[in-house]
Amino acid sequence: MNGKVLGIDLGGTSIKAGIVSQTGKIDHITRKPVVSSMTNDEILKSFYEIIDNFLLNYPDLRNAGIGSPGPIDIEKGIIKKSANLRKIKNLKIIENLKKRYKKIDFYLDNDASCAALGEKYFGLGKGVEDFAVITLGTGVGGGLVINDKLFRGYKGNAFEIGHLPAYNKDLFEKNIPLFQCGCGLTGCLETMASATGVEKYFSYFSTGGLGPKKNKKTFSAFEIYQTAKKKDKYALKTFEIAGVSLGLMISNLITLLNLRLIIITGGMSSASKYLESHINKTVEKYTFKEVKKICKIKFTKGDEGSGIKGAAALCFERL
Repeated sequence: MNGKVLGIDLGGTSIKAGIVSQTGKIDHITRKPVVSSMTNDEILKSFYEIIDNFLLNYPDLRNAGIGSPGPIDIEKGIIKKSANLRKIKNLKIIENLKKRYKKIDFYLDNDASCAALGEKYFGLGKGVEDFAVITLGTGVGGGLVINDKLFRGYKGNAFEIGHLPAYNKDLFEKNIPLFQCGCGLTGCLETMASATGVEKYFSYFSTGGLGPKKNKKTFSAFEIYQTAKKKDKYALKTFEIAGVSLGLMISNLITLLNLRLIIITGGMSSASKYLESHINKTVEKYTFKEVKKICKIKFTKGDEGSGIKGAAALCFERL
């Protein structure tokens, strides 16, 4: 295998997997869609199909990393639940995979923590001792590297910034709602800056306040991004909400942790043109200038395989 490992990224809409080398090169990427109603057994079945397929071409595979949304228990190898895959409950992912694939060592960690590891080994965080990663996808996640080591917290559930409040009274007029998050709370960063949040707010604005449940036509985050290019006022307002809420969270991170670098990655990072100015203005407003000066905010580019690389980095971290 020449040091190659399997990286598996369990997301809110798909499972992505690929064979990754020690330089971060991905030989092959495969995807399998998932839906929020999938059970433990259905998720496991998808994992089996993906791994079986890779073993046909890579029979000597010995290591695989799995990035999953939390909360998880990395000590016991359990995905306890997920805000976007709502029927997952205490899925013993490592135990089940080891029973089926006895020659492969599996490692589990939070998907955003994996993203931070991926940036540390292969990306913008290489050579930086202290930095944070914010992942913008179906949800919002966070990974933190301190003193050149991934900070995991208790059983791997640290830095869940997507479920911290990011409400700004100056931005939200009284007639703009705060949507409930998949975690059950209201006003989380995830409800404003994720692809799901962007879709909900655009639906709300474009229907005159009817909201996503009463709007018969739905738009994906990518379609809303394309609409923003045409200077559509509802799309621009939606990205303003996402950008300002991210700016508030980043201001808190800079003040709290005195970081040198914050990396924004994931599918939504492609909309950096419509997020960046709002992020920077908000950070300038809410952060001490002397502290802000040392911190750079960077968006990744062309990072479709970042989740796979991050999951693979779990193996390289141990090997």
